[in-house]
Amino acid sequence: WFFINGIATNADVARYNSAYLAHLFHRPVTVVNNATCSLPADLLECMLGKGLQFCDKTYMAEPAWRAAAAILEALNSEATDRVIVIAHSQGTIIMSNVLTVIGDALKSDLALEEEPKWHDFTRALMGKVETESQKVLRNSLAHALWEFTRDQSAHVMDRLKKLEIFTFANCADKMRY
Repeated sequence: WFFINGIATNADVARYNSAYLAHLFHRPVTVVNNATCSLPADLLECMLGKGLQFCDKTYMAEPAWRAAAAILEALNSEATDRVIVIAHSQGTIIMSNVLTVIGDALKSDLALEEEPKWHDFTRALMGKVETESQKVLRNSLAHALWEFTRDQSAHVMDRLKKLEIFTFANCADKMRY
């Protein structure tokens, strides 16, 4: 189970919300923290996350990178029967971006290659990566994409069928895969 928080939420509030969801559903919930910088900055991230283009590239914030890697890893696990994502407010935009990444990966020519090099895909997606932790995240996302798209037969659909998304205060303009 994953929880992606919305705008104006610091790490403490996100953990509190996650703990309440865990109590409500009697399940452990992993927070994909969408850290706040301020209300204006969060609103700008929302606009950018909804599809504004910069240099012919769609903007995707770091929380969406982390969410994509974590959700794909959960979907790839044979031990996982269901992957539940609860997204709130800006978290719905982040989840929409995750679905877009999954769709783009499945439509990519890389998905058809025997030994695809997903690092180029994630490098284009994530832009100029600076920190070591971001490089580790890029590698993690590339590996999760490779694992998800390998053996393009029914296994991909079986993995996608495990995904359940619940949103509230949804501000995403699209949610499809």
